Amino acid sequence: MTNALPAARETTILQAPLDIELIKRMYAKDCTMDEFKVFLALANRYGLDPSLHQIWAIKYPGGGPATIIVSRDGLLEVAHRDGNFDGMESGSRGSVETRDLIGVCKVHRKDMTHPFTVEVHYDEYVQKRRDGSITKFWKEKPRTMIQKVAEAHALRRAFRIQGIYCEDEMPPTPREIPDTSVTRGPIPHEDFIEVKAVEAVKEIPPNPADLPPARSMSSTGIYCEECGRDADPAKQKEILKHCKKHLCDDCFNQWKCDRCGEFE
Repeated sequence: MTNALPAARETTILQAPLDIELIKRMYAKDCTMDEFKVFLALANRYGLDPSLHQIWAIKYPGGGPATIIVSRDGLLEVAHRDGNFDGMESGSRGSVETRDLIGVCKVHRKDMTHPFTVEVHYDEYVQKRRDGSITKFWKEKPRTMIQKVAEAHALRRAFRIQGIYCEDEMPPTPREIPDTSVTRGPIPHEDFIEVKAVEAVKEIPPNPADLPPARSMSSTGIYCEECGRDADPAKQKEILKHCKKHLCDDCFNQWKCDRCGEFE
């Protein structure tokens, strides 16, 4: 029984053709050339398109290696291209109030007799800011968010997708690290470790949800009011027309996704 990778298409052949430097500026900002090459290699391997927000790279403060992120829809893109994909069942049970919210997902393959089944617990994945408050989307849509985590886990297992993980799968709090000589960010879930593998390093970048809201200096001059990351000044006029707050590209895209149909 084989589980061949689906055919990938070239990342550089996008819906609207873009040159390599533009891809790097928009979807792998501040990455080194080595990190960018790894990013392109993974995008090409799985046939994911940065311009459709299926895959991107984030370079966190602190000097650690770039983190390569895939969206849940990017994982679905890989699954739909595979001739053995036979559907997916997902949802949640329990609630935040009763402290038993769980995301569940089953992914079926035509060439296997049993589905890939995953259950993930809200308490292990809910994203929090440094002050302990829950981030916007996890607070407003906890069932949707934990369901997305379960879907990402199941899709990766069913289609052997390695080296790229969803941002929603990152853990909410840091763990203890023996080496205290350097200030470090949170260590991701065990499965997430290999996404850092530009080279073997100890430095772990912080979760964007843990970054403090900006109140002083920013490399762009403007911080995102949701996640605390730098926001693109050139896009703020258009963003403010719609949502009345400063947002980075990722948070604005999520804001648009929550209002499907308004931006087609």
